[in-house]
Amino acid sequence: MTDANSNISASKPEPYSLSVVGIGRTGAGYVDGLLRTGEIEDVLMDPRARVAALVIDVGDRDLQRVDGYAAGLKQRLEEQGVAPENFHYQSISLDMPERDELIASLDNMADGKSWLPKDIKLPEAGSHLSRAVAKAIYYKAYNDEPRILDVALTNFANHAEQSELPARIMVCFNLAGGTGSGMAIDLTRQLSSDKLTKKIPVIGVGQLPHSGDGDAPASLFASLNELDAMTKGNDKQDNPFTGGFFVVNTEHSWQRLTS
Repeated sequence: MTDANSNISASKPEPYSLSVVGIGRTGAGYVDGLLRTGEIEDVLMDPRARVAALVIDVGDRDLQRVDGYAAGLKQRLEEQGVAPENFHYQSISLDMPERDELIASLDNMADGKSWLPKDIKLPEAGSHLSRAVAKAIYYKAYNDEPRILDVALTNFANHAEQSELPARIMVCFNLAGGTGSGMAIDLTRQLSSDKLTKKIPVIGVGQLPHSGDGDAPASLFASLNELDAMTKGNDKQDNPFTGGFFVVNTEHSWQRLTS
């Protein structure tokens, strides 16, 4: 006689750990959504799970809400008896450096061949960045003392690898945004190739702009071309998104909200 529950148990998803990196305003939105709606909380009900969340932006304007949700989640986890060390959260607000300081940092890393022009005008922290400026700020924060992003990625990877369950990592950003698209590829490459010692799938989540954002910026096409080239690679340096890449189209949601 066939067990009536055999098909149900066979299709039940296996428990897993989920960690996430959010870059820029859009990336921060994905992280605060996970913290706010309970997915991370559900994962951590299994004592074998470990969850790490890292949010990075230039300026802190878009970090305040996700910081609040993280604090609330930590309180709920404590009330439910979840060990505090099972959840690791860090948000990093990068300062906008002085132009000469940024150029000098790049010159040191690129043998005097900075990709930014010497007379570039840098925007204020919290305003829109070009991909080139965002990439430069990322490399400065990763390589210059106190190497804040190098340390943050190391701590993030170490925590994710402590999971006793199968783990996966998401890297979320806006494909058209300067901060996200400028930093995400290099960050993911260093995470996959240098920081992770276990075979944890790293999944890219790139959000497309919708019609409410206006005309698609050139940064979108640069991001898509870069991703297209990466998918033809066979190793982590060529394609650091070892778990695949999801392109998120938000046009339908935008139309529903504005109809």
